[in-house]
Amino acid sequence: EHSSTVSATSDRLCGRHVKLWPYTPGYYPRDLVYRLWQMLEAEKATKLVMWGRFSVSRETPVDTRADLLDFAKVFSATNGLLLMVTDIKGDALGGFIWFDEIVPKFKAASNIFIRQKYWGDKATEAGKLALRYIFDEFGIKYVWCTTPWRAAINYAKNLGFREMALLPEWALIDGKEKDVTILRIT
Repeated sequence: EHSSTVSATSDRLCGRHVKLWPYTPGYYPRDLVYRLWQMLEAEKATKLVMWGRFSVSRETPVDTRADLLDFAKVFSATNGLLLMVTDIKGDALGGFIWFDEIVPKFKAASNIFIRQKYWGDKATEAGKLALRYIFDEFGIKYVWCTTPWRAAINYAKNLGFREMALLPEWALIDGKEKDVTILRIT
């Protein structure tokens, strides 16, 4: 899944079950973002992961929320970090974690997608490795996440996040108002 020119990730990005690979242009296949999007689509998770994105119009015959173009825009920010999650051998892509809104020595926002077959110990290890990396590499004091999904809240709490606020009826997802929980880890 990654270029053979990328020798090995540092020890701090390797766990017992997974490895994390920071995205660097020119070291991965040109279609990497497309592959990540395909993985989301195959797991029927695109709309769950990209819940905060909006369709161009509710009147169009095809929902554009988190289509390939919209998905690629997420990773075009200059103040972000994309980490691919693979099995320990580095052969199979198991998901990806990205941080955006990074303000070095201050804060970052976290986002994650892990394929179902990686849930459990692998997902927990990937999240903990990613958090350690963002805290160490950028000197971050706070990492925030927002979600309307109970499973994501439980996962974040398992990583050490604490609930900071609940925004009632803050998101409109598929025409339904949803509460959004804000969590933080320090």
